[in-house]
Amino acid sequence: MDFLKDLQIRLAKLPAAGRSALEAGDRQTLQQLANNLDAELARLRDERRHVMAENLELAARVKVLEQEVARMKAAGMAIPEAPAEFVEHQGALFKREASGRFHDRPHCRNCRRPMRMIAADLPFTCGTCRVSSFFKASELNDILVFLRRS
Repeated sequence: MDFLKDLQIRLAKLPAAGRSALEAGDRQTLQQLANNLDAELARLRDERRHVMAENLELAARVKVLEQEVARMKAAGMAIPEAPAEFVEHQGALFKREASGRFHDRPHCRNCRRPMRMIAADLPFTCGTCRVSSFFKASELNDILVFLRRS
């Protein structure tokens, strides 16, 4: 009885094409399904090998960087920290890009979502929190220049 139940569970998991082929006894369709599954298994194995190799490379890089940090600490050198993701200025947050430059759209200081400009002579406003910046939209370029210099 357990065998039949197990067989029913396995049949239910087969793709529809496989179930109908099995029920009809179509050997060619079953062979094609088996070939497709073999190809997918081979692809997944290749992908796993690639991911494992990449993981080993990254682990080696981490080890080298950890050794460099330990060497710097032992020598009493200051360890550089990653720049903050956001910088607050005049009631708004400015997101720092990977290059060190600042994104040209201010973000809300409460929810960190991008703020919107209604008019050049009005402050930026958060659509979610309704928080406003302390500067007008027309002053944005001057603020970005200031942030880039500091």
